Amino acid sequence: MALINQAQVNELLLEREELFVRIHLAEKRAAELLGEAYPFERPALPSDQKGKRKPVAPRARDTGFAKPIQVRALAKGEACYRLSYEQWGRAQEELHYDAAALGRLLSCQTKELRVLRIESLDTSGELVAVVYQGD
Repeated sequence: MALINQAQVNELLLEREELFVRIHLAEKRAAELLGEAYPFERPALPSDQKGKRKPVAPRARDTGFAKPIQVRALAKGEACYRLSYEQWGRAQEELHYDAAALGRLLSCQTKELRVLRIESLDTSGELVAVVYQGD
């Protein structure tokens, strides 16, 4: 997948996450108004449909893309990574648990997506260490 396409996909996934949060908050507020939990049922989503996958062509050894940068694994006492980045001119912050995924993200930076900083946090959300500091 081209880097620009990956950045667009990431933006859509962030938008999807924001919508899920809005839905959760609306359901929580409805339950508060009713005074008890309401049995909300998850609607069928287009992503639930399973289609037939096309066979994938074998990959060439050299794809021309940079190899993922290694991000160290979480150490004892560290619960997650806090990722600070800028995408399409907008500052963002997220929590992540997978070092390999962060390494791939660091390798795919473009002018539209730039990782500013990766920090490790303990279980209370306090900063433990700076794992990566961008330019």
